[in-house]
Amino acid sequence: MTLKALPFLAITCLLAACGRTSEAVTPPVAPTPSALYELNFQNLGSAQATASAQRLGGGLGAQRLENAPEPLGLGTTPLSTLEFVTTENGKSVRHAQATFKLTNTSGRALKNLVFLPVALNDTDGDPSNNAQAPTAGGTPFRTVRYFDGSDASALAGTLTPVQGQRLNTDKTAAQADPDADVYFRGLSTAGLNVAAPAGLSVQVTDGGWLAATSLAAGASTNVTFAVDMGGVDPANLKATPYSFSLLVTGGEDATATDLSSSVDPASIQGVIPDWKYGEGQVLGYDYTGPVVVGTVAATGIVGGRLPSAPRVEGLLSGCTFSGESSARNPGLSSFSSTYAVRTVAGDLLGTLRERDTAGQFVLRVYSDTAVRLKGRQICAGFETQLDVSLNRGWNLVNERLVGVDEQDTVTFAVTSVPMGTRTQLQYSPSREGIEVIFDDQGELALRAGQTATRSVRLNQSGAISGDVTLETNVPGVTVTPATLTLPSLETAPIRGQGLRRQGVGAQALARNLTFSAEAEAKAYSGPLTLIVKKGGIEVGRGSLYVSLTVPSVSAYFTTSLSEQTGSLAQGETRDFPVALSSVEGYAGTTTVTLAGLPAGVSATTETVTLTANGQANATIKLTVGPDVTVGTTFDVQVVGPKIVAGSNATQSYSVSPIRTPIALRGYHASAPAASGVWILDRAADNTLTLLRQEGRQTVQRVDLGILNKDPLGSPAYTTRLFSTPGGDALVLTLNDGSTQGAYVFTLTRVGATGERSAVTLRGSDLNYGVLTGKPDAQGNFWFLSNTGAGVALNKASLLTSTAERVTMLTEVDSTNPILSSPDGRTLMIVGSSRLYRIDTATAVVSDAVRNTSQPLPAVLDNSGNWYAVGGGGILRATPAGDTRSYNNTYGYGNIIGIDRADPNSLWLFGGSSFLKLDLTNNAAKATTIYTYSSQSPYLSNAGQSLNGGGGAWLFGSSTTYSGTSTTTYFASLVK
Repeated sequence: MTLKALPFLAITCLLAACGRTSEAVTPPVAPTPSALYELNFQNLGSAQATASAQRLGGGLGAQRLENAPEPLGLGTTPLSTLEFVTTENGKSVRHAQATFKLTNTSGRALKNLVFLPVALNDTDGDPSNNAQAPTAGGTPFRTVRYFDGSDASALAGTLTPVQGQRLNTDKTAAQADPDADVYFRGLSTAGLNVAAPAGLSVQVTDGGWLAATSLAAGASTNVTFAVDMGGVDPANLKATPYSFSLLVTGGEDATATDLSSSVDPASIQGVIPDWKYGEGQVLGYDYTGPVVVGTVAATGIVGGRLPSAPRVEGLLSGCTFSGESSARNPGLSSFSSTYAVRTVAGDLLGTLRERDTAGQFVLRVYSDTAVRLKGRQICAGFETQLDVSLNRGWNLVNERLVGVDEQDTVTFAVTSVPMGTRTQLQYSPSREGIEVIFDDQGELALRAGQTATRSVRLNQSGAISGDVTLETNVPGVTVTPATLTLPSLETAPIRGQGLRRQGVGAQALARNLTFSAEAEAKAYSGPLTLIVKKGGIEVGRGSLYVSLTVPSVSAYFTTSLSEQTGSLAQGETRDFPVALSSVEGYAGTTTVTLAGLPAGVSATTETVTLTANGQANATIKLTVGPDVTVGTTFDVQVVGPKIVAGSNATQSYSVSPIRTPIALRGYHASAPAASGVWILDRAADNTLTLLRQEGRQTVQRVDLGILNKDPLGSPAYTTRLFSTPGGDALVLTLNDGSTQGAYVFTLTRVGATGERSAVTLRGSDLNYGVLTGKPDAQGNFWFLSNTGAGVALNKASLLTSTAERVTMLTEVDSTNPILSSPDGRTLMIVGSSRLYRIDTATAVVSDAVRNTSQPLPAVLDNSGNWYAVGGGGILRATPAGDTRSYNNTYGYGNIIGIDRADPNSLWLFGGSSFLKLDLTNNAAKATTIYTYSSQSPYLSNAGQSLNGGGGAWLFGSSTTYSGTSTTTYFASLVK
């Protein structure tokens, strides 16, 4: 591999991951047992953010904490705290950190001291026997709270331990603080021994902060703990944790050993103590990738020389340089400060890192000429600050990470190491693992009930040995053999150029594996991962692409795309036609039904028989129970033991109110009753029947006969239904209207107990203005009429038929609508440019306030406020002219009226849905009554009305055609 245009010495990042943040830490081993510490972060998001630390005592009562002597001397008060919020790419993160003083009071030197977050889990679910509170949801955090002190444990998963951060120079983004302790991940915690408080179990994370690589007894250092909080809304920081506690424990890496190396820059020498793995190899990393640079003898002696003529890249190759250079574009090569140690067979055992006596990383640099370099080399994404004097050949230099700026440019400082400086090699064993390599990376073709074979190589890492298990991540696909025995690398005599193992060990490195698909496996196309586990813990994996074909049945709904969502009424049964096709030659009998159904919704199971590559159809009946909650939403999916869902195999529905059948010959009108609703039925011969509906029951039916004798032939227009404020029905019919000025109207009144009366209105100036009239609370009927002098406002007694003229009006027409408040105490006449308000008790008529730019009123409430739809919203105007707007995001255009049981609710209707608007808080709830579907009778809207006990009614019809059309009616009540 050739890497061009890399910065000077940047190859060190290939293994070391760039500077301090990549320092190798081998498995920590804790003191016995390791203590628990609790770090408390408080007042986050305020100017007084604080933190504290304490050791958690043992043998205490439940939920009780105790300060105790610090075996690691972690201070209780932080030296400093830092908190800030940054937003990058639209995502905001809050960062909090605290730095504490740490003193080694253990009485011995500590090496590679790491603090690791710890989760405390309730093992038996009984909080009464817990010595301490468990942490939240398997995280190391507890007592997570909002600003107001309420529980925020649900957000514990958004908290992440990280390396300490700082703001960049522009204070617009966070960057790693090079002075903060590095947070390492992927650590082995198997050697940790943490005392679990009573009733709880301990789960140590595999990451931690490296507090010190070496800390003498009695010495002190600083350690920074930092946490990131994701998903922050900068405009609402009170919705993020205001305080939390983080539990940690201390561990020590006791396996790393310092070894002396040669002062010759071209050679690598040292000894690995307790070496047990026979001959091995040392790999370095230069611009071309891994290169064997030395060997490890069976005695553990490390020896090697770097290439005498390595491949070089010019200083200016893809980069720029500014500063002092005694040679033009010298050719350079470098080896990382980290070397891999492996067996001759390729098994990774550990790493060697090289430092000088001051603890700085040492790199080997080759120059094709003697050169003095002092300046800056800038490449894409990297900057190197150089101050080196290089001889021709190999040289030793120190590299230090300076930082990363807001443009993500990584800056290094590189200085020369004096000739003759002795360096140290530090050996760290690798974590146990397996590298899985498939010899053939092509697609693995599998068929249900059959097998396929692939050869695989397993490379051992970290001296892993013993029994391991093999499994796949694809359900229904197994691997044989499922268990392998890895030989111990410790018993590895040398034979020729390869590493051979005793017994059957060599067979475990290259094996043919058989992958088997169960007969009932599901079809799958994608990555198959071979997972290797030891003791139930994953130690390696490898992937290849698999195509698993299964003889099956493809099923999909035959409805159109527009019908894939909709509503189903309480009590409704609907047919769902499904098309089925044989896939991969399936032949036989299977069943098909619907899944995803909530409680109270059921579906039939249908049996179908398919020939190989054939097709079939089935109709599944779905029934919604009458008591399923209105508004329940669910996704209907075609399922079955052999079913593979097609592209249109899922449909979404919501439950609408029950559609109660109503025995009508022809719906004409409806109006609220004192209890329930009045419905006026008009037959083709103009015979009228009045019904009263309460819920699902028709509780009253009154045959009115033919009341309308309109000689002009328009009884559908001249028959009206009103309800009085007391809830009686009032049917208005035209008995005579043959000539202008000779109109005779009849008002038939029907009560809830069946009482019936009628009055007649006649007069020379009566006209169709009577049709827009309204009854009031005093037993009168108000209407408009035309006179020679203009438009008159009249009222007639519903008891005596006596009519009187109240006043003359201007700027209105006799057919303008009259609005009535639910209690009948206020009327409003709506003209195109003028409004009149009438107090029905005093017959006082006054002008109502309305701006001409406002929409025309549609509804009155008992306080005299009027409501209208317009301008994308809903307008309310008070008698004084004050207005308030409500949202109408649903676009409902028809106002039904004020709820008869709740004066703070307004009902609207649009298409086939009701909207109930809360006038106090602008909250809205929409309820769909029906949607159109070719799978059910065509439904149409007949009318709407308020319900006397609260709520609103929709009256609809469905028409079926079979030679002749048949129309049935239904009613749905929405609360």
